[in-house]
Amino acid sequence: MLSLGGNVLTGPVPPELGNLGTLEYLYLNQNLLSGPLPHTMIRVPLRRFSWNRTKLCAPADDEFQRWLASIPFNEGNSIVPAAEAGSSPWTKSPRHSNGDASA
Repeated sequence: MLSLGGNVLTGPVPPELGNLGTLEYLYLNQNLLSGPLPHTMIRVPLRRFSWNRTKLCAPADDEFQRWLASIPFNEGNSIVPAAEAGSSPWTKSPRHSNGDASA
């Protein structure tokens, strides 16, 4: 588990986060983080991912979206950059929040 929520962190999420191949719980919520989530994160087998109340966005490519949808409990902004979504300046995609009361 990596719990970084509410720490006033700024900037992008480092791509090296994708090297944490056994990480199951990641909390980035309530920070000033911004930019796209790194594509390297698809290598992380998350069971819980909280990234709401940030300025992060999710890449719109199918591979990343499948990874994001596979997370049993995913609470995030689910915003994709307009260049990828085909509108301006930001487009919200459906929120992925799959509550798993048993976890």
